[in-house]
Amino acid sequence: MAPERTRGEVRESPEMAEMAEETQLEVYDRYFTEQQLRDLITFFKTPTGEHYVQVARTIAAETRKNLQTSTERYLMETNERNRANRTRNDFRGLGFALKSYFADHNSYPKARSAEELAAMLVPKYAATVPKQDAWDHLIQYYVSDDGQHYRIVSAGTDGKFAPESELTKSDDIVYYDGRFVHGGDPNYPE
Repeated sequence: MAPERTRGEVRESPEMAEMAEETQLEVYDRYFTEQQLRDLITFFKTPTGEHYVQVARTIAAETRKNLQTSTERYLMETNERNRANRTRNDFRGLGFALKSYFADHNSYPKARSAEELAAMLVPKYAATVPKQDAWDHLIQYYVSDDGQHYRIVSAGTDGKFAPESELTKSDDIVYYDGRFVHGGDPNYPE
């Protein structure tokens, strides 16, 4: 894109002014009657109309900037939602594998790492075991001492695991015994 100074010079050139006027006349003719055009001319001769002409470019530039910022924020939020959905889907799949393992052993795997868990579940109960969430942070797996309960945790966007006392304020995703106790998808009933 050309620098603002260059664009300003082009806008101010007599040739560009003539071309803009011809182009605008075609557009105005399409959308306004002759009476409406006369009313506009009258308006633009008033102090308010003159002020509008002075600030119209600034308003348009600020509007484009605000639209760009809103679009970028929307895309970022969509990307984060997609990552959370992917992580939740990985947890659901791992939950099915854990449930199948439990059915055979009457206990969940007593693994201390994702590697140990994968060694116990692949290939009989799962094709793969996720080691990282969609943000590339390591997933944590916990099993109760009696082997009757499990918990899978993603640290979420920030990559920091929250203590249970602060879990409600965190972005962690926690899957406990086949259901989300934090960070579940409100559109997917458990």
